[in-house]
Amino acid sequence: MPNIILGDDIVERFRQVYDQTSALAWAAGDFLVDVIDEIAPTFGNERQDFHLARAGIVRQLANKVGCDTTTLYDREGMSRFYPEIIRREYSAFDLPPTESL
Repeated sequence: MPNIILGDDIVERFRQVYDQTSALAWAAGDFLVDVIDEIAPTFGNERQDFHLARAGIVRQLANKVGCDTTTLYDREGMSRFYPEIIRREYSAFDLPPTESL
C-alpha cells in the first residue's frame, strides 16, 4: 500500500461529513422504529404478524427511496438496541442535539 499522508483539512472535513452521516443514520433508524411500531400492530397481535408487517414496511420504503432493505433493517435494529435515551447517556455516541437534525 502506498504511503499516503492526508492533510488535516481533508481529515477534518471527512470527520464533519462522517459525523453528519452518523447522526442522520440514527435519525433514519429512529424514524423507522416509530413507523413500524405504529403501523405493524394494526396487522394483528401475533409475533409473526408484526414481522410480516415490518418486512412490508421496510421493503416498500427501500423500493420507493432506492436503498437496500438490509440498510434499513440495520438502522432500525441499531435504534432499537440503543434507544435514544441510552445514546444520550453515553458520550461514545457523541450525538448532536435532536433539534439540529
